[in-house]
Parts: sequence; C-alpha cells; structure tokens
Amino acid sequence: MITWLRTDDAHRLALPDEFWEAPDGVLAAHGRTLKSSAYHRTTHALPCAAGQTALVKRIELCTLAERLKWRLKRSAPQTEWHLLAMLKNAGCPVPAPVALGCERSGPSVRVWLVTEFINDAVTFDQMRPVCGAGEARAAARSLARTVAAMHAAGVWHGDLHSGNLLYVREACAWFVTDLQRAHLGRPGRHRLVGDLVQLQHCLGKKVRLGVRLAFLKAYLDAYAQLTGTQDELTGGEWKSLFDDIRARSRAYAIGQARRRAGRCEQDNRDFAGLAAWIGRHAVPHGFINGWVVRTLSRQLLGDLLTLLADENWFLSGDVTLLKNTRSVAVGVWRHPQGTLFIKQYMFRNTLHDKILRAFKRSKAYRAWRRAWRLIHLHVPTPRPVMVVWTPRGGILVSEYLDGAITSEAALRRLPGAARQNERRALIRTVAAELAHLHDCAAEHGDLKASNALVTGYAPGRFGVFFTDIDAARFYTRIPWSRRVRDLARLHAALFPFAADADRRYFLRVYLSGISEALPVKALIAAIGDRAANKIMTKHGTRVRPG
Repeated sequence: MITWLRTDDAHRLALPDEFWEAPDGVLAAHGRTLKSSAYHRTTHALPCAAGQTALVKRIELCTLAERLKWRLKRSAPQTEWHLLAMLKNAGCPVPAPVALGCERSGPSVRVWLVTEFINDAVTFDQMRPVCGAGEARAAARSLARTVAAMHAAGVWHGDLHSGNLLYVREACAWFVTDLQRAHLGRPGRHRLVGDLVQLQHCLGKKVRLGVRLAFLKAYLDAYAQLTGTQDELTGGEWKSLFDDIRARSRAYAIGQARRRAGRCEQDNRDFAGLAAWIGRHAVPHGFINGWVVRTLSRQLLGDLLTLLADENWFLSGDVTLLKNTRSVAVGVWRHPQGTLFIKQYMFRNTLHDKILRAFKRSKAYRAWRRAWRLIHLHVPTPRPVMVVWTPRGGILVSEYLDGAITSEAALRRLPGAARQNERRALIRTVAAELAHLHDCAAEHGDLKASNALVTGYAPGRFGVFFTDIDAARFYTRIPWSRRVRDLARLHAALFPFAADADRRYFLRVYLSGISEALPVKALIAAIGDRAANKIMTKHGTRVRPG
C-alpha cells in the first residue's frame, strides 16, 4: 500500500491515474530515465496531460540508518520535500514539489518524490554554446540572486555544485535542485561561505575572474536587501568574502580530490571493470584485471587488447616506439578512432621486484590513480583511459597529446626579443600551472623539460600538461624541500634556453599564484643552489642560475 502526500500542483500536472497505484509500472511504460546513480536512486521524466512533464525520483532506502532516518522524518527525500515546499512558498526559484509517496517492501522502503520538470533548462556543464561576456555577467547576477534568496530563507544547500543548478537561458533564470543534503535554520557565515566555496570550486576553471567578482557583489547586495541589512554595506565587503572563499577553496579542492580518487577503481558512471565493459570472452588470456573509462569505444578497446596481447606490441607497424628499456616500454599507437599513448611497466624476475609486488600495487595502478587525482585537482595532465595488469607487467594507456612539444623545444622556437610577447605567454602559462600544482599540495617529483609538454591553442596562447607522474606525491601542505626540488629541476632543465629576465618573470608569476606567503629570498637561494648542483652534474660546469 503506497501512502502519498500531495500538493495542489498534482492536480495541475494531471499525472496519470494509474501512477498513484503502480508508479514503477507507469515509469517503465511511459517514463524516460534521466539518471541512474548509486544508492538505489533513479530519476525519470514522466509526460503528463497538456504537454507537461513531471520529474520523478525513485529512491530505495535499504540500510538500517536510512530506514531509521525515515522513521524520524529526516531522510534525504523527506528533507528535500519539506525544503522544496518551504522555499517555494518563500518565493525562491526551485522546482515545485508535487507528491511524496512511500511503500514498505520487505526490509526496505521505496520512495517516490515527484516535482515539477523545468522545461528548456540545462545545467551549467551542459550550456552550449558557452555564453559571451555580457550574457555571462547577467547570468552570474541572476545566479547570485537565486543563491541569496535561498540563504536568506534560512537554507544552506550543502551540495551546491554546477550540476544542481538549472539555467533557463531565454528567461536568464536559475533554479536550485537536489536539496537532499540541505539544512534549515539561520546559517552562520561559515555555512554560507561553504556553499560559495563549493560553487567556486565547480565554476572557477570555467568562469572568468571578472564574472565571479560580479557574482559576489550581486550576491552581497541581494542578501542584504532580503535580510534588511543593506544600510550596513560599505561596498568593500566583497573583497573579504573573496579572500575567505579563496583561502577555503584550496583545502576544499584537496579534500575533494582525495575522496574522488578512489572512484577510478570502482564500477560507476565514469569507470568500469575491463571484463564488465568489453566482456570476459574478449579479454586476452593472462590479463589479470583492469579498469577503463566508459567513454572508450568498445571497438577501439578490443583492437587495443589484441595489440597488447602480443608481448612485443611495441614492434607493431602502427606503433611508434619512444622508449624501450628493462623497466619500461613506451609507444604511441595510431588507430582510426584515435591515437593513444601506451606505457608498460616491466616486471623483472628479481627478489626486489617480487617483494614489492607482494606488498604494493603495480606502478601502472599507482600512476592511474595519481593521474585521476591530479585531474580532480584541475591540474593539466593527459587523461588515462585504461589500466591493466598482465604477468609481464602493468600497462597504462592515456590519451595522446597530438602536436605537443617539450617546454625546451617551445623555448627554442621563440628566440630573442622578436617574439618576446609569445615567450612571456609561454613562461606565464608554465609558471601558473606549476603554482597551481604546488598550491594543491602536490609535487611532480620528476619535473624536467620533457615532462612539461606545451600545446599551442592559438598564437600567443599555450597549454601546458604535466606528464610522467610516476613520482608524484600528495600532501596536506607541500614540504619546502619538495617545492624547491620541483622548481630547481625545471630551472636546471631550461637554464640554457632562458635568460635571467625570463627566470625572474617565471618566479614572479609563480609566487603570485601561491595562496600562502613564502620567504622569497630564501626560495631563490635554495633554487639557485640546487639547480647549480644539477647543472654541474649534467654539464660539468659550475653555474648559479638567476
């Protein structure tokens, strides 16, 4: 027996009569699945009368904790139902709640949450094409008013990322969705800034700084008007708010990347086990285990596995061999559906390797996990698409950066003052990306010219990708010695091709991208000493860079 709570919108939407008796059957026959996620949750779009649509979330509460929260009326669907009703009555732009139903099914509880479907709405990630500068500022101010209205109503979201914000472009209006983690009660500054930090983390790499500042100013004005505190504004509050968000964003990003790194070895919407994705019959004999991204074509994956089944895969005619030593084989494989970078870590039949194999995961596995953690930190690195373990060694496959050259080759192509602006743009890009890497409490560990690849997107604009991350390490705060080692290795590698002015400009850009204060003179001295030793070891010449 299903028990329903309904609002007046249930009559307006005119859901099918049979839905109230057998919602699962109606969803299976007429609904369109929008999302299927973990925790026994699916989201459907259900057509109704007069061309209207309802959004139905089906949730199954299976664990003891979930059922207990349901008894206490504090479960996720009940929270969302009550907050949607409260915010709708307060005039906040949220989908109108329609109905909430529940049914006992053995030890579990089935729940159906029905809300209004926002027509012609997209999440920020789905906005195509990306709006121009004027539209972006108008959209930012509209979003600020929406978030301020929610906060002024006494609700902090708790999961305010770009996927939970719907944008209707024609009306320049935003709607807040997925309030399952939200809380009611007058939130303090810490909670409000927490929502803004999460929003900044999602949009920071996609939205320009000027647009984000316009958002903060509009948010403060709207919040002050809604709470009756506009007389207390002086006009400079956005500066302290921006500094607070920036300071907390770093710790938030590090924690998010650490939590999300484990997803690359789980079956979910982004990753799948090798045998589950292509079928166990298609996995070559001897391949022990592996993970792939779900965007990888099955035909491409099948041809790749056929190639790798041969222990001398790097001698194939469609493979360009880059490196072949006792410890590693590296090649570029060209296929009609794409070009891939393949790196195989060789197992050696030595006592040392046997001991490491017994107590540690393979190097390929560690590189796979580190690469995805860097990607979650928004650090540019080639995207890995597959990792697999074989008796002869682990194999890591990544996307190939077509047209990329080493940072050393890029500097060689931009000599002298004739192309000074492009040279400065390249140095600025490398310094900014390295600063971001270190500000995320990570080190590269082997930062040389060949491991900082440069791609040219347009004249004077470059992209930098960090590769060969086997030695990368992650911290809560990067140690001084590790920071100096990365900087000194890069300085030593590029010393013959960079002038003193270039190195000083590099350090100025690098220091401007670091959120913590560093002793500049001590940093320069430490980099100089370590780089000088590196250059002397390599070239036999005693010099002190910069």
